[in-house]
Amino acid sequence: MLGVKRLDGIVFKAFIGPLIFTFIISEFIFLMQFLWKYIDDLVGKGLEFGLVSQLLVLFSFKVLPLALPLSILLSSAMTMGNFGEHNELVACKSSGISTLRSMGSLIVFVAILSTGAYFFSNNVLPYTNMKFMTLLMDIRRHKPALDIKQGVFYKGISGYTMKIDNKSPNNTTIYGIVVYDHTSGYGNDNVIMAEKGEMQLSPDQQYMIFELFNGRQYQETRRRSRFGNDLNEQTVVEFDHYRKIFDLKEFKLNRSDGTLFKGHQEMLNSRQLRYEIDSMQRDVAKMPDVVDQYNRNFITYSKPKELFGTDTVDQHIIDSLQFQAVVMDQGPSYSVVQSALSNVESIKSYIEMNKADLEMKEYHIQRFEVEWHKKYLLSFACIILLLIGGSMGAIVRKGGLGMPILISVFFYMLFHILNMIGDKLAYNSVVSAFLGAWFPTLVLLPIAIWLTYAATNDATIMKKETYMNIFRWIRLLPHYLKLKKPRS
Repeated sequence: MLGVKRLDGIVFKAFIGPLIFTFIISEFIFLMQFLWKYIDDLVGKGLEFGLVSQLLVLFSFKVLPLALPLSILLSSAMTMGNFGEHNELVACKSSGISTLRSMGSLIVFVAILSTGAYFFSNNVLPYTNMKFMTLLMDIRRHKPALDIKQGVFYKGISGYTMKIDNKSPNNTTIYGIVVYDHTSGYGNDNVIMAEKGEMQLSPDQQYMIFELFNGRQYQETRRRSRFGNDLNEQTVVEFDHYRKIFDLKEFKLNRSDGTLFKGHQEMLNSRQLRYEIDSMQRDVAKMPDVVDQYNRNFITYSKPKELFGTDTVDQHIIDSLQFQAVVMDQGPSYSVVQSALSNVESIKSYIEMNKADLEMKEYHIQRFEVEWHKKYLLSFACIILLLIGGSMGAIVRKGGLGMPILISVFFYMLFHILNMIGDKLAYNSVVSAFLGAWFPTLVLLPIAIWLTYAATNDATIMKKETYMNIFRWIRLLPHYLKLKKPRS
């Protein structure tokens, strides 16, 4: 008994180091993917280091459900592969300790970790997702940092277009300044030109100040003459010193409160998801009554909601209707026919609108149900990938970063692809939300059980001799069948 407990401690110590290492590496890889994807939204906007750091921290929380299963899969393959490579698993089996029992401490630890992963996915992840999406949206809407280059027209400040010919090395003294003021809405009706100037920011960084020297201002004004037509007048003002102030408040990052994403499925916990699903299902159940009530405003007889979905009505129901009440003896009047056609068009438009609304609600119900199931998927995925990684490590008996990485990448890609396929099938209502969300788990669970059985019973599925024997048997099969063929 003491030896088994000591073995659990040794295996756990060998596992925890690679787990932390691979988790950090996985997070780093996903962060690099994020920077590669959103680099255009971040560069050139003068963002503070603290703001970028906050965005990266929020994204690291967002991708934790992706990084944790990968790190568990890779670290378990490395740990059990090292034990198998140094014949320590053989020693355990000779002492009556199976491979599955050797992983006992890892299974208990990952089970506890999976429980924490559920609470993280249910309580912390929705909040961090909302903060991340809100901050990313604010950064995307944020204007690029003020960067006036020489010899290039700059249009970053709303209502103005400016150009400078040269700039001093300290970026404060400027030469050959032209400023087009469009704030009046009548085009280039106010132009300022100066030979030299000083460019600086106010102490609160809210305004940019141009101190211009030796220049002219050309301004056009419009006034209405007594004959009713517009007259244009141009005023030219020469100056030795002119101060022009530009408002830079639009360059300040405006933080949203996050209410825009508050109802998104990724921003809700399991209780809120279930409440939203029930609300939408009640709305869908009320739609036949709503349509039936609307139809009664236009026609005397309305098809009961029990007959919705059928294409025909019994003949005796049609015969019982008093069509003579709406037509004249000489035939239907023009006004009655036009009114009937108008009513039919109104009913048709209303039904089409409700049909589109019904399809949208059913689509959202599927997405919300898939997200509700995914709150539990992370916990089960961690345990299944542990069994797969540990079993494959024990079978191949190779540690380090070589074979375990190949194994982990293969199974993780398989898990990720199955996850995307399940989501697509569920969103398009091809399969139920339960089957779509749990599709990767349902596929990998039999594989995990089989690999665990193979590792426990010393299967030879990874030995070259096994496949050579199978190939040799297939090659000799025609000769064997020829010998067994009865003679006539």
